[in-house]
Amino acid sequence: MLLLALLYWRNFRGMLKTIKKINTNIIFSILAVTAIVCFSGNFGSGNFLDTKTAFGYGGTPPLKIHDQQLSCLSEASAIITWRTNKNATSRVVYGTKNQISIGAAPNYGYEFSTIKNTNKVTHHSVVIKGLIKNTAYYFKPISSASPSVLGGELAFNMADCCDPVVLGEEGEPILKITKSIAEEFANPGDTDIEYTIAVANTGNLTAFETLLTDTLPAGLNFSDQEGMVKTWSLGDIEQSGIKEISYLVDVSADAKPIVYINKAEASASNHETVSAEANLEVRAVKVLAETGFSVKDLMVLLISLSVITGFIMVLKRENS
Repeated sequence: MLLLALLYWRNFRGMLKTIKKINTNIIFSILAVTAIVCFSGNFGSGNFLDTKTAFGYGGTPPLKIHDQQLSCLSEASAIITWRTNKNATSRVVYGTKNQISIGAAPNYGYEFSTIKNTNKVTHHSVVIKGLIKNTAYYFKPISSASPSVLGGELAFNMADCCDPVVLGEEGEPILKITKSIAEEFANPGDTDIEYTIAVANTGNLTAFETLLTDTLPAGLNFSDQEGMVKTWSLGDIEQSGIKEISYLVDVSADAKPIVYINKAEASASNHETVSAEANLEVRAVKVLAETGFSVKDLMVLLISLSVITGFIMVLKRENS
């Protein structure tokens, strides 16, 4: 950093001498172009300039789908989760026949499709209901950040989802709970981070008076209320039924850079408590004191000014 500063000062002194001999219109033109490039990012936020984009090499990485998972919620419903390397939409196409070759959009050869969730996130979760029990299905997640990208095919036989019900035996509910977060990580002060909880009854008897409770760790807050605990009354959940809750969470401005474990619990009057956890990593934003610049911002600024100096030197030679 010290070496960069010394180089900058040397070039800056040369630039001051050169400015006196060059047409001011040319200088202002150069400064204007540089300002447009540099300030097109979020100045002072740690994302001051994407040098790969601004200087014409590299470019935006393509959208990729990874960490695909499929979980059975009941004999007639399932949940598909996956991650993307940048914010994108969520949709799942599926059917009873696997697709060796991809067909035409929008379903790419599959029989069914969920409704596209246009909320762009990196952690995706889609619940699929109305599946036929004892039937094999093939699922393929799709995300779009222009253009659309298809994930790998996931296969599952709904017959493997739940234990068979033996006629004549007394029934009982079986509650299952899953929890996911729309973001892979957050920064202190971030708001409206979406959490989703799904509670399903995979048993052969209704779960009566089902309650869902979510407890936040210190450093996280519900966006729409004060307090660390929130409770929802889900009512009765019938056999193969599922209920889904989404809510928003804010990260405190003074939150420490750690992994925050968020726990949700569901219970019914005729069922014991079941729980699920979701982890949110909070990362600190590194900025230089009192300036609002990150280290990356300062380095790019120095490089940009050096480029300006180079242009001026070239013009000096042409005008001499």
